[in-house]
Amino acid sequence: MLKPMLQYGLHMGQQAEMVTDSLRALLLEACGYETKVFEFISLEHTNKNKMILAVKRAEPANPAQLRVRIQELKAFYGISEQCLETLLQADGFLG
Repeated sequence: MLKPMLQYGLHMGQQAEMVTDSLRALLLEACGYETKVFEFISLEHTNKNKMILAVKRAEPANPAQLRVRIQELKAFYGISEQCLETLLQADGFLG
């Protein structure tokens, strides 16, 4: 279904960024953080930067439900390993 859009290199790169940023945000949410992904512009940086803001919640979200969403996203895109997920698991933050 996505093949017509992804035949152009620019779109492929943009989608890869979206998927990566979404996985990172979902992983942080599964660890009990509220996340926001946004673009910021600064004269000291390049003209296009993404930031993931994560704030620890008093009440954690449903981590099991978030893990299902993470696995579905990874399965859809054929992602077998994600660096942040590996690090969070190694440190005991994700089961």
